[in-house]
Amino acid sequence: MSNLDLNALPLWRRIVFLCGFLLTLALGAILANKEFDFYVSGAKSPVAVTGEVYPVSLYHGAIRYLPAQEYERYETWKTRFCLPMLPAVLVLITSGEFWQAIRETDS
Repeated sequence: MSNLDLNALPLWRRIVFLCGFLLTLALGAILANKEFDFYVSGAKSPVAVTGEVYPVSLYHGAIRYLPAQEYERYETWKTRFCLPMLPAVLVLITSGEFWQAIRETDS
């Protein structure tokens, strides 16, 4: 169990960490909503007439087919939704308090 106390971090580090974490949660919720919409409204088999030919694997391996524009948007969201968490993690691991808590846990 970690002994890291976020209150021991400077205020600016806590703000960056919290903002990154909350933004990642919000973007993840938006992505989950998009996936739910695709699960409900996406074609279950390819439909060349409407252009829904790009397969997307959703919940529990369900495959739905999307048009090119929606597919590109979905792939962009899927690959970038966790990016706000990177500065949050960097701010955390570059603090002396973080490594002090890790050393205390190891001993």
